[in-house]
Amino acid sequence: MAVLDDAVFDLGAIDYSPQVRELSIPQGSETTDPTTFGATARLVAAGLRTGSATISYNEGGTLGTALATLQATSARTAVVVIKADSAATSTTNPAFTFTGMMASYEPLGGSVGDHRIGSATFELASAIVITTA
Repeated sequence: MAVLDDAVFDLGAIDYSPQVRELSIPQGSETTDPTTFGATARLVAAGLRTGSATISYNEGGTLGTALATLQATSARTAVVVIKADSAATSTTNPAFTFTGMMASYEPLGGSVGDHRIGSATFELASAIVITTA
């Protein structure tokens, strides 16, 4: 079993990996209903692709400052690159690259005595390009 312990998170061509604690890239598709009269079952067809990237990070470093700056802009978009490992991009370590629009931003969270943790979610503003070389 592979362990996620050396993942890469680049935002706007800057590597913030040492501050990131957790990340995910859920992907899917919207569905459409092409069912017509006379059908005996409801049909479903694939629509547009959907996806996002969610990170949680240790607050107090440069990533929190970068996200606060991005949140303050009107466009709120940046190029996001995520890899499972810092090794070279390959078929076993693909790079997921897309332009992301920061959809949510929580600069601080936790309980008394907890380490300060922030989080952000980037929705797709472009298709995800998966690079293997």
